[in-house]
Amino acid sequence: MNINLTEIKKILKEYNLHLSKKLGQHLLIDNHILEKIMKAGEIGAGDRVVEVGPGLGALTRSLLQRGAEVWAIEKDKGFCRVLEDILPQENLYLYHEDALQADWPSLLPSEKKPYKFVANLPYNITSPLLFSFLRNRSLFSFFLIMVQKEVGNRIAAKPGSKDYGALTLKLNYFLTSEVLFKVPPGAFFPAPDVDSIVIMLKPREEAPFEVWDQELFLKLINCGFTSRRKLLSNNLKLLDYTGEEIKAALKSCSLAEQVRAEELSLQNFACLANFLARDERR
Repeated sequence: MNINLTEIKKILKEYNLHLSKKLGQHLLIDNHILEKIMKAGEIGAGDRVVEVGPGLGALTRSLLQRGAEVWAIEKDKGFCRVLEDILPQENLYLYHEDALQADWPSLLPSEKKPYKFVANLPYNITSPLLFSFLRNRSLFSFFLIMVQKEVGNRIAAKPGSKDYGALTLKLNYFLTSEVLFKVPPGAFFPAPDVDSIVIMLKPREEAPFEVWDQELFLKLINCGFTSRRKLLSNNLKLLDYTGEEIKAALKSCSLAEQVRAEELSLQNFACLANFLARDERR
């Protein structure tokens, strides 16, 4: 049986714990949503699952009940104390650690079979965690995550929209994304001020476009969005390219000199990176 609201309030009182909206501590209390997450991740016996921010363990418990081994990373010492007391310890590996500082390759036992990542991500660390996933994506078969709707919009954004940015481009170069379903505020305690969504991210088997210098490609994306109001050509000067070099690159990729980063597709950035890296390949 999963945790219900009455039990949550009882545990919080017993352990003298207080939930912090600032730290994104919104606990999932909707069992129907939990079932949908389990189904989407096809969670079953023998699965090796990583969870960040388990809180009081509603999702963790569901994973364990289905026979999965769970590596749970929780920064809040009080939550760790509760989880040690109320959850079965068999197949649970609980770490009191900051997920943003986690050394994933060292933390997770090396196995041929990749891990599944399933989590209701703390709102305040979602974006940096997503970038951490990119660096360690080879460890995971997928990332099934619940995030603020705003973050989901950024992941799925199209060029020219206000949500489109560096996060959009980087994630979609390395991962495929699919929005699965919306989660209303009432599914959490305390209820957040925004809707959430559950999204599936999967590492790509092959990059969508050839990029000769991946480091340069990522630098161009970061630099392009340094100041959204500025022209891309002005932002790229921060990388010490001359005006003529930038002008030539834009022309080669059939882009206007007055273009801004938010107007460029992933393929456009790949084209620019390859043109600017051409001298290294000669």
